[in-house]
Amino acid sequence: MSLKWFLILFFLIVLIAGAPLWVTMGAGLVADYYGCSLNEGSIQPCMIGGEDYGHGLYTLMMMGWFGIATVPIGFTALCILCAVFALTWILKFLRDRR
Repeated sequence: MSLKWFLILFFLIVLIAGAPLWVTMGAGLVADYYGCSLNEGSIQPCMIGGEDYGHGLYTLMMMGWFGIATVPIGFTALCILCAVFALTWILKFLRDRR
């Protein structure tokens, strides 16, 4: 496994495993930018361009709960990826030493 493929897989795993957290942070940034209140307790109105986007922002914020599943799975996948990369690097090093 080349370093290029390792880095591609590494960033792909981080992107997918952290997707619920990125979405939640994005919803928070949009709500902050437009001066809206966003919390887990209830849906708050958020007027953007004359329309209420409170329900959509609330839904996006609640997507962060999927991180309970995706972050540990992603961490496990990263550990496996690093172990495979280290093993292939060690085997290549030993093979080239001969």
